[in-house]
Amino acid sequence: MGAASNIIAFDFEKFKNVIIPSLKEGESNLLVKNEIEFHNTFNVYGIPGFTNLNAVMQLFNADLTTCKFDKRFAADENGTYETERVFYRPTKNCWAHEDLAYLFESLIMRHCSKYFLSVGKIYTLELAIKSRDIAAQKIIDKWGQGGNIWNHGSGGFGEGILGWINDAEVAELNRLSSTIELNASFWKSNINLLQSIKALIEISAAEGLGLLYGNELRKCLVNNFQYYIILKLTGSDEDIYNGWPAFTTEMIKDFR
Repeated sequence: MGAASNIIAFDFEKFKNVIIPSLKEGESNLLVKNEIEFHNTFNVYGIPGFTNLNAVMQLFNADLTTCKFDKRFAADENGTYETERVFYRPTKNCWAHEDLAYLFESLIMRHCSKYFLSVGKIYTLELAIKSRDIAAQKIIDKWGQGGNIWNHGSGGFGEGILGWINDAEVAELNRLSSTIELNASFWKSNINLLQSIKALIEISAAEGLGLLYGNELRKCLVNNFQYYIILKLTGSDEDIYNGWPAFTTEMIKDFR
């Protein structure tokens, strides 16, 4: 089946000034505590309390695009661990990369996201679009892959956030919009896809938003619910699994 790809226009300033500092403060931060509580009301198995979250976040660089241990880390009440494998937990009380990726994705989706564009099963942004301009192509590359430390494997096919660009980069990409074209090597590329992506770039530039790319992003909202229920919860009546293409730009509801 593969993963359905999504583009999100989001409040980059809130991400930079609220989400990142909250995560770095750790599990005692009110926003983080509320996010954990929100998910535990839906998820029958619960999500971890993220003990020593602040210590784990010190392993990341300032903009959270790289981690000292890559995805091979875990933490519990005794501290942090570098693990041999991504999914490995040294003790039964540990939480690890998959848990943090889930929390990170949820914080952005619920508190920073504004517009959602479903672009079907393209897997990577670079498969869909490219640019004749070197500077624009660098921005597209960063948008599509620059944050893939947050890509996770819970569904088996690279779900989660893959990359994002800030408001200034979106503005520059919009200025160079005429150089963006379809990647003709990808058989699903078509003019509707190109027009939809360019339209969201233009809207985001006008509103000072960042742009984020990933796969199955809205599934993080309520992990144990079937996808059609999540579509209902997020106010969407389109089913991105039935047919190609499925293009919508819509507001994402706030579930706080």
